[in-house]
Amino acid sequence: MNLRMKIVATLATVPLFCSAQTVAPSSQSSEAPQTTAPASSAPGTSVPPPAAAQPESQTATPAVPNSATPDTVPPAAPSPDAIPAPPPTRKADAPGKEPAASEKPSGNLYVIGPLDVLYIKVWNNGNLTGMVDVQDDGMISMALIGQIKADGLTIEQLKNLLTTKLSEFIQNPEVTVQVTKNNSKMYYIMGQGAGRQGSFPLARRTTISEALTNAGGFSAFANQKHIYLLRKSEKYQKKHMFNFKEVLAGKNIEQDLEVENGDRIVVPE
Repeated sequence: MNLRMKIVATLATVPLFCSAQTVAPSSQSSEAPQTTAPASSAPGTSVPPPAAAQPESQTATPAVPNSATPDTVPPAAPSPDAIPAPPPTRKADAPGKEPAASEKPSGNLYVIGPLDVLYIKVWNNGNLTGMVDVQDDGMISMALIGQIKADGLTIEQLKNLLTTKLSEFIQNPEVTVQVTKNNSKMYYIMGQGAGRQGSFPLARRTTISEALTNAGGFSAFANQKHIYLLRKSEKYQKKHMFNFKEVLAGKNIEQDLEVENGDRIVVPE
């Protein structure tokens, strides 16, 4: 009797278990559309649709490089090549620098030589003022400072040298130097075709054409195409031809040499 009742009870529970297994999935499938359907079909809702979420991520992505635009990046330092370097200061342009006695004089400044006669004046000191002869060896002699070599110096260089030497004995000396006689540098004009023959002082830069002009030009029968300059060198004498007609016309102007001390310019007829 008991065995029958157990079998009947067991058979009665089998349909209930099977019905429970079939009902559970149907409840889950019916609940899924109920949660999604109102979200997509509810009118007036403020929640953006899923399709609109994609542009938001797209607009947020380019926002990162916009923060590093060239307007916010500090300008790069200019290249050293783009900055022009200041011109170097020459020694001759340095303020307060006096020309040294050993410097070579520039082109058109008179250079003192042997046998020149100078006038040296020291302001407020008559004992140091007067005429001074340049000796054969190029030396000059003055009170207080003794002998100084003037040969090869310009007027300005000699003035600065005397000022430095006298500063050891006189406070703030004011010195001026002038050439009263130019006996050291001469050139000579020769030949029957010259306007005026003789010796002429070479006190500044002078070319052959300028020397001929200083000598009064030419005579009526001068051969202006066959002028020549004689210049003594250490071993022999050089001859430089000069065609005044060509130089006057602007041709072959390189033949118009600068006259040097002792040159002889010959103008034939």
